[in-house]
Amino acid sequence: MITPGIEKLILCGKANYNTFTIGGSEKSILNVAKDRFIIITDITVSHHLDSFNIVFADAAFDRFMQAKMLTQLCVFSDRGFNHFIVRNEFNFVRNDTNGNFHVLPAGHTKFDTYLIHNTDVAFNWITSAPNTPAFGVTPAESVGRPIPFDYGADGQRAQNIVLSNTLTTLTPWIINQGGTATQTNNTATNQLQFPVDSQTTPTNLATNFGFPIANIGYVEVYEEIGNLSATI
Repeated sequence: MITPGIEKLILCGKANYNTFTIGGSEKSILNVAKDRFIIITDITVSHHLDSFNIVFADAAFDRFMQAKMLTQLCVFSDRGFNHFIVRNEFNFVRNDTNGNFHVLPAGHTKFDTYLIHNTDVAFNWITSAPNTPAFGVTPAESVGRPIPFDYGADGQRAQNIVLSNTLTTLTPWIINQGGTATQTNNTATNQLQFPVDSQTTPTNLATNFGFPIANIGYVEVYEEIGNLSATI
């Protein structure tokens, strides 16, 4: 996302738009020069298939698709942490020799961003894993209204819907966004985020359609952050 302020920096020679392509591995590093900072303005993630030659007749096909439909990209440095989750799109191509259908990735997802970093930036890839729901209700001190407007909250009318909170078995380092509901440590207050473990590490890095890839657009500013004129 190129804002008028960023555009002015570029046209005045105080910044430059650059690109950085990540992929082909579990992690990539974008170096940031000393006494400079960058603003990541756009991220384009190509959908991918973390497997090799999966066919429709495979007995594990359904289980594979449930586990690998999502891809998570984490972007972080000493300054901050952000993560994005993409639902991958696939095409099915028939193999006339045996009648099976091969699964091929298709499409991409673009994020317009404004992520500021003044130290080296890490990008890591994480695939999804099977979800094991746990059940509960929204905490009483959190945001909740009775049905039919919402799912309700603890202590409200008895017909409140019991929620299936997500990813309770895969969230050892989930980021909680704060608020009064955090007092109960209820999983409904957590973001959807996958951790790095043996189930979520990308495994098919040897094929062009199998490894993740993304194009990063960023503006490098030729000054330390905080030193820019307030008139920009």
